[in-house]
Amino acid sequence: MCPGHFGHIELNKHVYHYGFLKYIQQTLRCVCWYCSRLLVDKNSPEYEVVVRTTRRKNRLAELGKIAKKRCEDFDDPGSAAGSASHNPDAPPAQDPRGATAHVGKRIKCGHRQPVITRSGQKLILREQKDDEDGEAPPTKREVSAEEVWMVLKRISDEDVEILGFDAQLSRPEWMVLKVLPVAPP
Repeated sequence: MCPGHFGHIELNKHVYHYGFLKYIQQTLRCVCWYCSRLLVDKNSPEYEVVVRTTRRKNRLAELGKIAKKRCEDFDDPGSAAGSASHNPDAPPAQDPRGATAHVGKRIKCGHRQPVITRSGQKLILREQKDDEDGEAPPTKREVSAEEVWMVLKRISDEDVEILGFDAQLSRPEWMVLKVLPVAPP
């Protein structure tokens, strides 16, 4: 490290930045835990109101209020999904995240979303699995920063902008630390 220049320490594991833990939790409420897509219907009137009237810095909290509990298929505005030209028997196209999607429509994974709560400096995930015989008992576990980083990293640039972040200057995964800056002596 040169005098007058910042250095850095590379950590062996990802860690939560305590100052951003609230925003990490809010972001995870707005995106699917399994496919990292927004849990909001972009055609709904509530979505339109939030995007048009809410400032970027407040948008994350407002989107969290209208986020769904299940990752459902919503037609993207402007896509051919809702039109008569959409063919459900068309061969699936490969989605950038590895899932298959019909041309003109974003297929979401359909999973029920876990509830993520904060306990001190930890995030706790409570998952309710669907069962053929009814409801299975919920499972509860601590979520590692590595898992959270992977979910946040998969959020598309378009969804990052909708959430109120800047895709170039403040991506959500940057709230989970892997490198610490060291101030010059």
